[in-house]
Order: sequence, then structure tokens, then C-alpha cells
Amino acid sequence: HASLSKIVSVNNRKSGIYIEKYPNPVHDNLSLTVQGSNMGKLQVTVTDMQGKTVLQQQWQKDLPLLKKVINVGGLQSGIYQVIITSTGEKLVSSFVKY
Repeated sequence: HASLSKIVSVNNRKSGIYIEKYPNPVHDNLSLTVQGSNMGKLQVTVTDMQGKTVLQQQWQKDLPLLKKVINVGGLQSGIYQVIITSTGEKLVSSFVKY
């Protein structure tokens, strides 16, 4: 005898935003792709590992996919964090500058 279970639907889509960055390590230009359903203003902050803000920008996200480039050529070599703040959400991701 065999029986089947009922079918259950699973939605794996992320709500909010998520980012991809490349290249890592980076020398001059860090490319960021911001994806997700959140629209509006994004606060983009780059900090050193002591938490000091070294770069800050504000972007407008009007489509589900936003591609931008940040010039980090003027930063010293080291480890940095890029922090993207959107309405009700904050993402932190590290990168290495050489």
C-alpha cells in the first residue's frame, strides 16, 4: 500500500533588499548590485573597522534592481564595511581594499 502527502507550496523569495558586490578584494571601483522589493531612498555608508565613516552616499532605488559603482581608490588598504540602510532594513557587508 502507498499513500502520498498533500502538496505544500513554499515561497523562497526574500522580502526587502539584498546586495552583491564585486570584485572583492577591490582596488579602485567596487560594483554593487542592490536587489529587492524595497523602493525609495538608500543610505550607503562605507566605514573602516573602527566604525569611522569614510564615504557616504544617498541613492534612489526606483526599480527592483539597482547597479552602482563606488570609487574606493582614495581609501587606504584594509578591511571596510559597506552599510546600506533602507526603510526598516539595514544590510552590512565587508570588503577588502588593496
